[in-house]
Amino acid sequence: MLKIKSIFLYFFMAIFFYGCASLNPFSTNESEDKYFQITSKDETLFKDIMRIKVDCTKENSVGTRRVLINGAEYSSDIAIKYCLRKNLVDTNVGLKKVFLHRIVDAREDASVFSYIGRKGKITALDSSPSLEALFYMFLKQELNSRGIMVVETQTSPYTYRLDFTFKKTDGFYSRINQTLDGKLEAKLNISNINFNKDFNINTKQYVKNLKIRNSDEFDFFVGLLVKQAAIKTANIISKF
Repeated sequence: MLKIKSIFLYFFMAIFFYGCASLNPFSTNESEDKYFQITSKDETLFKDIMRIKVDCTKENSVGTRRVLINGAEYSSDIAIKYCLRKNLVDTNVGLKKVFLHRIVDAREDASVFSYIGRKGKITALDSSPSLEALFYMFLKQELNSRGIMVVETQTSPYTYRLDFTFKKTDGFYSRINQTLDGKLEAKLNISNINFNKDFNINTKQYVKNLKIRNSDEFDFFVGLLVKQAAIKTANIISKF
């Protein structure tokens, strides 16, 4: 009888610890690799960037690459926001499904921007917001706006499986010239039963008339770089 009770006890403990492990947001289980902590700060930054207004009367085929943000002139190598008519769903195209399998920050140096302080010392700033969390939110929004469904697991061999790796962020802010020059480099892999393709995702920004008073203000521009990377990724997926 004692032996039987011991077996039941071990069985119960095994189930308990397995259940606890499955709740881990950093689990290595394939269907959970994309999950990470999305903090309230990440969500607030995402919403602030999504509220950027674009004058659609000046739109062209590629969207606007130059906008005013709180008095600063922001330029980028890809439009940071498209008017609604640019994102209308093509009903003639079959519904695409994308599984965001893995989003990884593999940068050797976590700093994003550097600047010369008031005492003449060069200061490097690490990225405060989670690049992975921001990319996940921006990419999901971009894909949905194109009529592409984001799924939680790869249940079909035809579902696009996406792996995204941040490789480098770099930039410099000139307090004297009031300019910010930033760039982001990443690797993208998209695969399913029919193909396995790699892409380089590189994007950059240049801001004029920018007065930074607090180092936390740089987070907004880090987020914009991530959004640009998400837009480029969504554009690639939409062409398959």
